[in-house]
Amino acid sequence: MTEAGAELLKGAVKILDELTAVEAAVRLVASGESGTVRMGVTPPAANGLVECLLAQLTNQMPQVTVEEQLMWRPDLVSALSDGRIDVAVTFGNVRKRGQVTSRSLCAQPIVVAVRPGHRLAGRRSVSLVELERETLGLASAQLFPAWASYQQRALDVAGVAPPTKVLEDHSVEAPRWYEQKEVAWTLLLPALAANHRGTVTIPVEPAQLVPFTLEWRADGAEPPVVHRVADVLLAATLPAGWQPAPDPAATAAVVVA
Repeated sequence: MTEAGAELLKGAVKILDELTAVEAAVRLVASGESGTVRMGVTPPAANGLVECLLAQLTNQMPQVTVEEQLMWRPDLVSALSDGRIDVAVTFGNVRKRGQVTSRSLCAQPIVVAVRPGHRLAGRRSVSLVELERETLGLASAQLFPAWASYQQRALDVAGVAPPTKVLEDHSVEAPRWYEQKEVAWTLLLPALAANHRGTVTIPVEPAQLVPFTLEWRADGAEPPVVHRVADVLLAATLPAGWQPAPDPAATAAVVVA
């Protein structure tokens, strides 16, 4: 082989290797094993749940890149509908909405939050009836409509109507709720109370589960990786403190006997 021929062969081999790599990459994308997925997450799901789910996703699908965005639910709903995100892990019931597919993912039980010196602080569980004469701090329905709705449903399910005050803390986690002296207790989820200091949380008895859902676009225009990621997330092992999803046909606050 001449020197020119050897150089030609070297270039040809390089081109063939590149074509093989491109072909393999295309196959991965076409099969849903590779690609980029834009994920929207509502704040309660960001505390422990999504980190665990994405670790399992990375282990099973190392060729997938997830671009995570923290979003309030109204923004998340519109972003999913108009295609700015592909997948959402969100707080709330399964809802049918255009070309968006929604599946129950998991749930957390509602807990009561009291100050350390409260008369019920040492209890292993508490009935909401035991607190109906004490002032309850509720989330602002204007700032956090979904969570405020679940708090009210919890009261309705328990059949109680305590005196209430809207919490001044402008965070859905309400880490400073106890600074409102007139407020004796509030309702939280373990994920919302994860970073609290100076708060004692007590499980509600009978338990009431609040659902979280996985939602994704399914209008035929989304890449195969979106469906593959959804399958993996729905089958993932849940972290401690999170329970299997309640029946999607059940009410928003599900009582567990």
